[in-house]
Amino acid sequence: FLCEASWRPGPRESLPTGWRWARPWCSTRLWRAPRSTGVAVVVSALDAVKGRQGVRVEGESEPLALKPTNLTATQPDAAVPPAPAGQATDLPPSGEEGLIAAVQRLRFARPQATTKELHAALSAQEWPSLTLGELKKAASKAAKRAPREADPPTASASLTRAEPPAAAAACVPFEAGSVVTDRDGRKFKVVKSRKDGLVSVITTGRQRAEMRQEELVLIDTARNTCPTGFELITQSPSVGSIHQCDALAEIVAERAAPPQLMMRPWDSFGVCAQRCGSPTIEGLVTHPQLAWGVPPGQPPAQSRIVCFALDAVAHHLVIEWRVGRGWRLLQSYLRPERAGPRYGEIGYTALEWVTATRPCGGADTSAHRRFGQGRWLSDADVLQILQAINRLRSLTDALVTRCLLPQTPFRIGPRPQEHDRSALQAWLTSVEPVGEWAGEKIHAAESRGATISRPPGHDVQVALGDPMRGDALEVLFSVPEAAAAEIDAAYAEFTGEKFGAIHYLRLLNYVESDYTQYVKTAEGRAKLRAKQQERERLFKTSQLDGAQRTEKERDHFGWVVRCIHWGQD
Repeated sequence: FLCEASWRPGPRESLPTGWRWARPWCSTRLWRAPRSTGVAVVVSALDAVKGRQGVRVEGESEPLALKPTNLTATQPDAAVPPAPAGQATDLPPSGEEGLIAAVQRLRFARPQATTKELHAALSAQEWPSLTLGELKKAASKAAKRAPREADPPTASASLTRAEPPAAAAACVPFEAGSVVTDRDGRKFKVVKSRKDGLVSVITTGRQRAEMRQEELVLIDTARNTCPTGFELITQSPSVGSIHQCDALAEIVAERAAPPQLMMRPWDSFGVCAQRCGSPTIEGLVTHPQLAWGVPPGQPPAQSRIVCFALDAVAHHLVIEWRVGRGWRLLQSYLRPERAGPRYGEIGYTALEWVTATRPCGGADTSAHRRFGQGRWLSDADVLQILQAINRLRSLTDALVTRCLLPQTPFRIGPRPQEHDRSALQAWLTSVEPVGEWAGEKIHAAESRGATISRPPGHDVQVALGDPMRGDALEVLFSVPEAAAAEIDAAYAEFTGEKFGAIHYLRLLNYVESDYTQYVKTAEGRAKLRAKQQERERLFKTSQLDGAQRTEKERDHFGWVVRCIHWGQD
């Protein structure tokens, strides 16, 4: 190209896209600039019909349409005169801004690049006479600015200083020195986290930028340890907003515990009780020496975590413990469709559960007051939670055997005693079709809906269909009113929610789960591989180390638990 200074556009002549021009005045946005200095803009497009040139003003996000006659050519970036040997020069405003933008682009494209590597890359492109001094000056200014819209490091391209989203505003700012990751898995170190949801971070390439808190997830604390589940939820908006209980439990297990937790198998309630030297899972609290014992000569564990996968009743939860402080219950509950009549009454997010922003529980909010709101719980409190889970398991097991199985379309006799192994095995074989039948009904409920009716003084009925849409109901089975009330109370005692129609179907879908090994379908195996790859990425990103970084295929469902303790907090 010719030097811009030697070229003038005619009244309707277009300007070369990508060249830099000065606008002598601007009447838009009620803002003016002195004619003598002008405002640097970049030509981006031409509207030949309207005779307007599309330009972008540096420092402004919205493009403007101006007449070409209102634009005056200036010296191009590439024409900046070379500096004397060994001496840096002050670049013209347009050239300096272009260099800052180029540095930002390279920093985020190549976060590991050193200053000399950046200098070599820029010198080989449009900055052949660039000195290290000029580069360092531009890099210093680039580090103080937010990422440009055209070159976003993450999904936070439209970063502004407007009011933060509600999710970010409700969260606790990150602690300076913490390590976070964005949605692409890139790692950043927190320099400062503000209450308005903006976080100043340093990339692995030592580039400083501002990002939104809702785009980041805590992975390591400033103490170089894994965060507690409570810290993860309260500081990471994307985690705090989770209302799907299994998704929450999974991310808490992955990020709020050492990697070794994922290596441990899922144990049935019976196996867990045996490890604790107790008749039930209550031994996790009542028999701590056996449940959480350490080898001789080792110091007592400082931290514990227990993950419950209660698939048979469609609920997952996590209980964590810290020495000198106690326990915390972490959970969320799936909300109905936003358009549903009871949206806002049923279900809660992880952040809502650990805070007092709103009462949680569509059936009973006392569980939230007793076990939630971020409270540190005593052994007695957690014992009540374990007792409620045990009571729910006992009630539902009895209901399945005595009430639900006889109402399925299969001929199933009474359950043999445990000591009669051959008869019990034959009975378990006869029960196998029930799980598949219940799975088909659950699949049908996804499209038709499932309804539970509780008329006073009558049995509770579970049916497929939605009477609100005028559907004819397909009654599947009935449950005695007293038995249903006991199950409702036990379930609400730790979740705050009612036992629904899907929960009864899930009981049959996981019938006799302690004696069943579940084989994943091809789709299930693909999902497992995807999770393992994601877990590998997390292990590589985290500062924590694990001897083994994959989880063996899970084959136990229904009522299972996995726990670990470790020495560092």
